Amino acid sequence: MTIIVNSTIIGNSQERIFSQSSHNSTNLTDSYENHSQNSVLTDSYGFLASNSGSGSVSTDVHGLICGNLLALQTALNCIDFVKFRDLLKFRAIGSKAKSFTVKAVKRLYKLIKGNSVQKPLQEIKSAKTKKTETETELRAKYQTFLENYPEAKLIYKHWKDLELSGIDDGIKALNYISVEGNTTYSYILSDVEKRINTGGLTASTMRMYGHLYAGGMVCKTVDLINSRDESEWCQVKPNQPRPGKNGKPVKYEAPKGKKGNLTELYALKLPRHIKEKFCEDPLVLDGQDWGFWQYVRDKGLTIVITEGSKKAAALLSHGILAIAVSGVWLWGVSEKDGNGKVINRELIPALQYFVDVPREWVVCFDSDAKHKTVVGVSKALNSLGFAIKKQKSTVSVMSWNGAIGKGIDDVIFNAGKDYLDIIYQAKIPFIEWGTSNLNKLLIDADLLINKEKIGILDIPADRNLIFIKSDKNTGKTWAISEWLKQFSEGEQKRILAIVHRVQLGRALCEKFKLPYVDDKTEQSQIDKLVYGYGLCINSLHPFSQARFNPDSWKGAIIVLDEVCQLIWHLLTDPNMKQQRVRVFNNFKLLLNTVIKSGGKIICADADLNDIAVNFICSLIDGNKKRYIIVNEYKYKNPWKICNFTGTTPGSLVKVAFDQLKRGKKLLFCLSGQKIKAKYGSQYLSEEIKKRFPELKVLIVDGQTVADPQSPAYKCTERLNEVLLDYDVVLCTSVIETGVSIDIDRFDAVFGIFSGLQTANTVRQFLARYRKPVPRFIWISKKGLSKVGNGMIWANGILGDEKTRQAELKDYLRQNGLQEDLETGGYSFDPFTTAWAKFGAFINYTNRNYRESILNGLREEGHIICDNVLPTLDYEPIQLPSESEEKALRKEIAEGCKEAYRVDRVETTKADDIEPTQIETLKKQREMTVKERRELRKASIKQSYGVETVTEELVKADDKDLYNRLYLFYLWSKGRELMPKLDIRKYELAKKYGDGRAYLVDLKSYRNKVEALDTIDFDALLELDNFDKNNETLQECFNVILDNFWKFQKLFFPLTGKWKIEQEILENPMEMAQRIVGWVGLAFVKGKRVGSDGNRVQMWHKPACKVIDANQVCEYWYNRDLERLQKHETEKAKERELMEEMGIDSVSEFYQTVPNYEPNREELTGNESYGQAPTLDVDSYVKELQAKTKAEAKELTEFILPQTVDGFTLDDKHINVLPVVRQLVAGKVAQCREDIKALADEFLAALRESMDLRKIVAIWDIVLMDEINGQLLADCY
Repeated sequence: MTIIVNSTIIGNSQERIFSQSSHNSTNLTDSYENHSQNSVLTDSYGFLASNSGSGSVSTDVHGLICGNLLALQTALNCIDFVKFRDLLKFRAIGSKAKSFTVKAVKRLYKLIKGNSVQKPLQEIKSAKTKKTETETELRAKYQTFLENYPEAKLIYKHWKDLELSGIDDGIKALNYISVEGNTTYSYILSDVEKRINTGGLTASTMRMYGHLYAGGMVCKTVDLINSRDESEWCQVKPNQPRPGKNGKPVKYEAPKGKKGNLTELYALKLPRHIKEKFCEDPLVLDGQDWGFWQYVRDKGLTIVITEGSKKAAALLSHGILAIAVSGVWLWGVSEKDGNGKVINRELIPALQYFVDVPREWVVCFDSDAKHKTVVGVSKALNSLGFAIKKQKSTVSVMSWNGAIGKGIDDVIFNAGKDYLDIIYQAKIPFIEWGTSNLNKLLIDADLLINKEKIGILDIPADRNLIFIKSDKNTGKTWAISEWLKQFSEGEQKRILAIVHRVQLGRALCEKFKLPYVDDKTEQSQIDKLVYGYGLCINSLHPFSQARFNPDSWKGAIIVLDEVCQLIWHLLTDPNMKQQRVRVFNNFKLLLNTVIKSGGKIICADADLNDIAVNFICSLIDGNKKRYIIVNEYKYKNPWKICNFTGTTPGSLVKVAFDQLKRGKKLLFCLSGQKIKAKYGSQYLSEEIKKRFPELKVLIVDGQTVADPQSPAYKCTERLNEVLLDYDVVLCTSVIETGVSIDIDRFDAVFGIFSGLQTANTVRQFLARYRKPVPRFIWISKKGLSKVGNGMIWANGILGDEKTRQAELKDYLRQNGLQEDLETGGYSFDPFTTAWAKFGAFINYTNRNYRESILNGLREEGHIICDNVLPTLDYEPIQLPSESEEKALRKEIAEGCKEAYRVDRVETTKADDIEPTQIETLKKQREMTVKERRELRKASIKQSYGVETVTEELVKADDKDLYNRLYLFYLWSKGRELMPKLDIRKYELAKKYGDGRAYLVDLKSYRNKVEALDTIDFDALLELDNFDKNNETLQECFNVILDNFWKFQKLFFPLTGKWKIEQEILENPMEMAQRIVGWVGLAFVKGKRVGSDGNRVQMWHKPACKVIDANQVCEYWYNRDLERLQKHETEKAKERELMEEMGIDSVSEFYQTVPNYEPNREELTGNESYGQAPTLDVDSYVKELQAKTKAEAKELTEFILPQTVDGFTLDDKHINVLPVVRQLVAGKVAQCREDIKALADEFLAALRESMDLRKIVAIWDIVLMDEINGQLLADCY
């Protein structure tokens, strides 16, 4: 293997950093160790390692490597050769270097792409500073400066300050001067009007500015507005700065009085050799300084805008055109309302001077790690960007890792011009920058801490809405648990922990000492109603097992853990679709009930962002008092991460198998679960068991934790105990958040992420194992999903969604929907806004899925190297050769194919079950493998209307055959029913939403059907005995390309137009198969015709290979007719009830009777569930008294042991039970006073001997299926 490095930079560490291997591997153990020792190292610097084995690198390439080694970092982020070539072209122009040959560039790209390794930042910093760190060398350079610029007025101290920012000597001499004594006052205080009789400055002014007498450094600027070479405005950097209002030194002083009102920007004077970098016109080069900036203005050249003259000077010195404002907010003039709130900012005249001519602007503000600074800078940058965009210019943003340097001048000094070029070339559009900020918390924090473990939370007693942002493994859950003790043990407030995953809920409840909602023990039933419980947010509606009622939680404490993921789950979980509006409503009511009744809400997330905070706040109408805690702690013991860059995870799996051979214990974090996924938990476990039968292997996924026959059954509550017994554990997203594996068991974590999870949850997943062992990861380059229309701009997603909803409403009205389409004054805006913002960020990260995850890990402080393996126990690890990886991939593919086939066969052999059992199994949270297969088989039979389930049908169904064929059905036989079916969807959504339909969830096949008509799908289906050059096919392709945006949204969500064009050109039949595949069909392959050398493949009419499509369509048609008839019958019942109740609007009816369900089993057997008839309480109680004797006996037996001796329930107390039942069911709302009177007697008898809250809890045990228990407590 050939190693090409720059010995000037690497120095004597070359042998220590690079090692050679006959197996095409590069071992960087020492490099990793060096990273770990320096802890600040979070960025990557690329070096070149070639394994070509033969031949030599061309002179051009070798020269590029030696001269611009740091620029090779770009290769780590290069997506394709074209971008890499463009970068080299940019560098060649910028440095006036000779252009590189295409051959040389291709070779360089190939070498870097396959063999990037890393070098610690600290060594680069050391190498750079060694050249200029001695005082003797600096003073010698200063003397040279004075000789070259005799007119310069800079003392050594000020010259050194500028030199260490990488500023050209000519710029120093023209723009900076050293002053002292009264001369300093003349720059800052000459226009101060308040003076004493002699004309001197007042005593108070001298007290404030007396420090200026000690002198300082002045920076001047060109007067752009008045076309003068020097403005009256300037700034002074004092030698002895005064303390500011916050106690920090005031680094720069601006003029006071009239001059202070100018608020200029820095457009510096430039020497000719700097001007030549941007201009060739001799008149401009030799003309006045303001004339150069006028040339820049008129030509519309790209300008970088930064903060502070030194940064602008540093950028100009290195060939980047830059101006500077004196502060991140000082680019505008503020307009305030009567309360002093800023309502608008207009650009200052000096900046407007440039903005008048459209151009690209690049904003380059500091990269700071402090939360407060990040918040301020981001807000300022955002405002500046929008202010410039309003003037019809484009805006980009330069960003970099703050570990390299806070300001851009620090970056230049620490990493050199090459890295500056990389940062400049990698600037991102303003919209993308804004989207990336969606994942940040830019709201001001109330408490900033920097602790490895948060510890005890010190939250002011008057704050009722608390947010915590703290990195993973910093003890958030423990801190919340300790904070909750004051309420569970002291004030005795109920606690409700809401989560987005059942397994997370169980683990959290274990730590909070709370029961989970489905715990059935007698003690847990009491604890639920005395202390509270945990539940999944899906259960936040009245028909869940929780029978959830927000009014039951007055004064309670609500815990929202992993709040960002919780909100995204709330907004998008498909399993919640039917009850989503009810959950929305109850969630909002719950938050408001808690805040208004003196309770508290606490939210926590390692990735807490503005979206989550603003969303929760927007739902609360009451007097919320927010308190935000931010822990700025970063890892001191970072992970060593090997990032496998191959197109498949084959190399990673080979390395994992090698480690298992050596006896290592491994934890796998996987995206896939199903047996058909080659690198999913089910098949990979089979492969490991086959290769290492002696090892104990455990799968922790969504199926095994809910399978009573699996060793992983309910293991998430005791992971640290269970995992000790296993050598290999394969986990899926079921434990991606919320759980903590603290045991010292595993030697490494291997992660395979195929793009199914969000970027944030991948990082959460990798952090479940707390020990800082090496991580080996493979990440798909692109995510596999999109939100909305796939845009990375929230307003773009929201606008498109509103358009879609408006079109849907029009379509429903045109097809006979009589009911109003509004939501009765209820607004979904907070929910849709949060959905669009989260969606924009997810779309953004999915475009560059791998890089987004890696960048997030770098920001957390971890060390990442591409295809470079850290050691385990100081044993070298080698990458597999290409042939080894290929052989393993083939074995895995064949093995997975066979395992999947066997699973399909077993599914076809499963026992048949009755239709009623299907619904029962669907509702079961726990199922064995046998039950899953029975349900799978029965569901397929029910879906397609078939008697026999074949292996091929199971496979096709796994590939979404149902939805594809259903599109074919709606395009063909079911077309006449489609509008009625869509109306039924809407009306059901409105019913389940208590009169409000959440249209984001309401999808229609209408647009796809219309798109098929556009391409004359009829003609495609009639094609027979044709070849790839068929004219009908070509016309179809042309229509798709002409309307690509429409077809992309519907059928090609993750594919660009150029890829479709390429596919049509290279393999038109593949594209044709894809088109008919949209409806579950495929063209049938025919014979090859023609003479030798000119044979053509013929094709026949498309058909569904595994089932008779027409027969299925007939079955669906009859089924849908039956559904529509049943729906009309139910609507007729509703209309009758509405007439009885005097209600005209269906929306009003559902809101008046929110739990109306016509087919629900009635309590009395003869009334509809939603009615509220007049009822005589006394007679009703007598009628039901006999039915309640058993319940009364049970209640008496339970209460007696806990009460005074001799107490019994008489008939009057028995009467309470049925009446309470009826009240809770909504049947006799007018009975509240009667029930209160009866309840008074019951509670009075027990009050002396028992706590009131326990009485309520005991009462609720008997009525748990229909009453929440809080009803009686509300009476008091």
